[in-house]
Amino acid sequence: MSNNLKNKQGFTLIEVLIAIAVFTIGIMGAFGLALSNINTVKDNFNRVLSANLSREGLEIVRNIRDSNWLKMEANEDCESGIGGLQICNWAQNLDPGFYYADYNDLSLTPSSCSNLDTCISSCTSAAICSLYLNTGVYDHGISSFKSNMSRIIQIENICMTDSGGAPVEDYRDVSCDKSIGEDHAGIRVTSRVRWTGETSIIDIDSSELMYNWRR
Repeated sequence: MSNNLKNKQGFTLIEVLIAIAVFTIGIMGAFGLALSNINTVKDNFNRVLSANLSREGLEIVRNIRDSNWLKMEANEDCESGIGGLQICNWAQNLDPGFYYADYNDLSLTPSSCSNLDTCISSCTSAAICSLYLNTGVYDHGISSFKSNMSRIIQIENICMTDSGGAPVEDYRDVSCDKSIGEDHAGIRVTSRVRWTGETSIIDIDSSELMYNWRR
């Protein structure tokens, strides 16, 4: 009986500790990999979402421009508070400046700032441009479902002039000067969405030149 016990070998304390350490390292590695995958999926989701919200900003402005054309064809009064019929123009309520708006807005809400960088920073810190998730859509209606996204829209005038018989485009943050032959040919729209990632702040820009092609 005693001889059988002597021949049996068991795990020493050191062997047990080594086994536990190897097992722990394996578990921590797998956990770290899973966490990294989760962060990557979240990051990719935010990138796609911010790109779509940025393009949505362009669509808002385009819808306003197209609505102006429809109002012009219907001879609608665009300034009902002013005496007499005020015929719309294609760039009605699309003056140069910085704005924020929701997907179903028929007008833009102005934001006072000097350039795109300071504008998105100041309005984000003040929560003016923050986007909230409301009934399945992102807008500026304040709710308990605040996202990590903010959006600002910039509009610049495209002024067309002739130089030696060739048309020249000039992007302006003021009105085109017709006294020197500048024609308001269109607008340049930039929609910026900012979101906060795990380690940095990311800006996604969408830009489009929208011309008065019916002129």
